Amino acid sequence: MNIKMLKSAVAGLVLSVSGFANAGLIPFAITDIGHVAERLNYGAGAIDVNGPARITTDYANTLSDNWFQEVYMDGQSLSYSIEWKFSNNLSMKDRFTEAVTVGSSVQWLINSNGTESIINGTWWWSDSSKQNNFDWTTSGSSFSDDDGIWGAGLIVNGDSGSGIRSNNTTWGVGNYNSGDTSQRVWTNNVTTSGVTDLKNIMYIKTTEVPEPTTLAIFALGILGLASRRFKKQ
Repeated sequence: MNIKMLKSAVAGLVLSVSGFANAGLIPFAITDIGHVAERLNYGAGAIDVNGPARITTDYANTLSDNWFQEVYMDGQSLSYSIEWKFSNNLSMKDRFTEAVTVGSSVQWLINSNGTESIINGTWWWSDSSKQNNFDWTTSGSSFSDDDGIWGAGLIVNGDSGSGIRSNNTTWGVGNYNSGDTSQRVWTNNVTTSGVTDLKNIMYIKTTEVPEPTTLAIFALGILGLASRRFKKQ
């Protein structure tokens, strides 16, 4: 291989890693208009993003500090996405315990039709859901005892809350202090109810992959070493 061919190969490597930063996303829950928390089925087994609403218990003990959310108002076209960046690295079981007892500190990155925004806040899921007593080794049809919200805002709380726990959801889906049949969708602080074809998909990021720039620098380093070798020859 001559130096020209090596340069071409490295260039191809740099281009091919551009999508690697979002690798490692695995769906762990899908919710719809009537199944978001109290009526959300749960149990072991992989999530089919084209299947019925449910949450898998497979990742109960999997550590992660990053989730990803996709909201489809019509069930097919992406309305907006939210990246969840937690301030700590916890198993999913411990994450929900934290989110119903002390609240989880999160930075949310929202992308709506190409417009990006950032919100720093606290996610409570629902401080009345009793998720801290949930048995992740079982299966059933009621993931939460009372309410639940998958969303972003200064304060996100599926229950009515008060004071520092008052709900201020800006983006997301959930049943705020109501039943699953009364699910709401928040879009930039605008609330919509009765979204019949709603699909909400939650992903867990279990693998950290080097950013494209890191891999590109590594590739260029290899190119430099190879160039020196060719010059010596």
